[in-house]
This record gives sequence, C-alpha cells and structure tokens, in this order.
Amino acid sequence: YDLAYNLLMSCDRDGILITTGDNDTFPLWALQEAFGIRRDVRVVNLGLLGASWYAKELRHTAPVVALPFEDDYLDQLATQPNPTQDATPITMRRSGLHIVMPGKEQMPLISVQKQLLYALVDANCVERPFYFAMTVAPQWWREFAPFCVRQGLVYRLAPTLPAGFDYERTRRLLDTVYSMRRFGDPAAHLAPVSQEPLMLYVDCFIRRAYAVRGKLDSMRTAVAADTTDHILRATYETLLQETIAGLSRCIALAPREGRPRVVQIEMLLEHAQFAVAQEKLSQAQAQFPGEADFTGLAKDLARSIKKNNR
Repeated sequence: YDLAYNLLMSCDRDGILITTGDNDTFPLWALQEAFGIRRDVRVVNLGLLGASWYAKELRHTAPVVALPFEDDYLDQLATQPNPTQDATPITMRRSGLHIVMPGKEQMPLISVQKQLLYALVDANCVERPFYFAMTVAPQWWREFAPFCVRQGLVYRLAPTLPAGFDYERTRRLLDTVYSMRRFGDPAAHLAPVSQEPLMLYVDCFIRRAYAVRGKLDSMRTAVAADTTDHILRATYETLLQETIAGLSRCIALAPREGRPRVVQIEMLLEHAQFAVAQEKLSQAQAQFPGEADFTGLAKDLARSIKKNNR
C-alpha cells in the first residue's frame, strides 16, 4: 500500500506515471479503483504497452493520454530493426526534445513498447507532468535522462526544469507526504519483496544528503571567515541539523543498512561534530562489528580530533 501511495503522491495533478512490473503497477491501480486515491494520475505499464488492446485503452479510457496513432495502426505495430548504425541525434516532432537514439549495438531492435514510449513522451511531456517511477530500469528512459529531474521516488521528464535532483520537493515528499510504515519495526516480519522499496527510500535520503553536501561545505567556510554573520551561521546550523536528522530517520527505517550511517558520520566529521560522530560511530560498530568502512571512519575521527586539538 505505502509504495503505491507514495508513487502516486509523487506526481502532480493529471500526471502520467510510467511503471514496469506487477509490484509497481497493480497496487497503484488498486488504490485508484478501490479507494479513489489519485485517479487523476494515469499509470502506464511498459510490460502491457506491447499489447494493442492496452494501447487502445490508453487512448479511450479516462484519464486518456495523447497517442498519435489510430487503433488500426496499433493493431499492426510490430518490433522493428533499428535503422541507425550508430547513436544518432534526433529532434522529436511535437515536443521538440533533442535526444540521441541508440545505435544498433545498444538497441538492435525497437520493440513495440519502445516505439509507443517515444510516442507517449513526444505527445504528452510538454502538456502534462510526465514521470518514470524509480522502479523502471534506466535502459527504458536513458535517451530522456538529460531532461529528467529526480523528485523523491520518481524522475520527472521536464524539458523546462534543470536536470538533476530536486532537493526541496524530495525533502517535502519525505518529510510530509510519504507513508513508510512498518520499516524499522523489529516486530514487523517483512517479506523479501518489501526490501526493494526500503532501498528506494534509503536512496532518497542519501541523495537528499548529498544534494546539500557541497552547499554545507561552502557555508561552513563562509561562517569561519565571517564570525559576525549570525544569520548565515543560524542558516548553516539549521541545514546541517536537518540533514543529519534526515539520515537518522533513514537509519531508523533501515537499521541493517550501513550506507546512511557512513554518510552521516562522514558529514559529522566534515563539520567538526566530533562528539556526535563518536556516538554514531559507536552505534554503527555495535551493529556492524569489524566492518571496514567503520574501522576506517574510526581512524578518520581520531586523526580529526588530534588535528583539531593542535
């Protein structure tokens, strides 16, 4: 339920969300049909897109999507050999997107799904919010990567937005929108299939921390250079505390995952938070005895404290 809810809630109104398998599709449809949650979002499953009946359904069943093919053409559509030997720049007709079509070595055949995905992107990405779920393998959308911005659990294909990572939207989704029940609860017995969404959330929190890492470093330098700028200092300290708290929440959700602990301790060391770093390191070493990453961080902490005391 929670992953389906969070994927739907990641989308703006009337969005189109591309998914790929059973676990990232059928639960979303169930929430829409049974609970009336975010029926404005059109969930498009790539696995089904190769079936002409499904492509027709997208054209005729609300919420409809633009697809510039008649039903008779969809019945005849088939996998085609890739006509380009090498990667070739093209401009999409309706959207004006400049993409690079993979050559034969990367994509020997152009499947029906791929042909229809190109058509869906071209016909809809300018007029409507268009998303790829994080569960969709990159080979499906790599041509569009230069126009994609990460927003929580989805990549938004938005030609007018800067590509990369949307920190503010991801922060809002993680802190005020997403539901992540049962993760981190020792009494909850989660099926192995639940580990995949857990790792998606872990990745969101880590990317959120990395997104402000450089900014925090610059702010720390500026604060050290001007000790009289109290507003800058307060802003820096608030952002650092929010980032560390976000990683602590991630650790609580995934206590057996070492990556968020490593990132958190590294950032504490970078900002001379030695006492808190020692506390977090002790907790990590208790959870992961003998783990090389934390052994190395213990040495880094000792060196940082020694250098700071000179």
